[in-house]
Amino acid sequence: MVKPSENGSNIRVIEETVLRLFQSRGYVITRPSGDLGGTLAILQAGDHRALARFQWGHERPWTVDLIRIFHDQMDDLRATRGYIFTNGLFDAETHDLAEKFGITLTDGTGLQEAVFATMPAMRRPGYREEPPLPFSKYIPWFVGISLVVIAVVVLLLVSLAFSLTPAPTA
Repeated sequence: MVKPSENGSNIRVIEETVLRLFQSRGYVITRPSGDLGGTLAILQAGDHRALARFQWGHERPWTVDLIRIFHDQMDDLRATRGYIFTNGLFDAETHDLAEKFGITLTDGTGLQEAVFATMPAMRRPGYREEPPLPFSKYIPWFVGISLVVIAVVVLLLVSLAFSLTPAPTA
């Protein structure tokens, strides 16, 4: 499970990664000022508005109170969809209410899987150049001689075919 760090760096990385994912899908992001305890982002795409809320550092499962408060925020800001991201957990009743209000919940290990799935690779795998073959300097000679041998064999077969063919009589 994703743990918030002392200075909030994990939190900021997760929030920025999630918001970049929304931006890549066409949303314009507005972030009202807030603390790291529960930051809010307004997602605007054309006439569609959604809210994303990040809730961190809760020891017990989140309850329906959080969903009701968030739904009220959605109504105030005229958002049709809502997304809550947390490193905590939601109970079954909270999941049911969130689904009813059009709120998507991403919690605990689901958050970690979602973040890692959208993050680009941190480094490319190492590239090791293979050493040349021991006879690689002779390859051009081999190709050249092979072409000459093939040309000679073709000429011999064509001339043999002409010499064995009977001459036309008049």
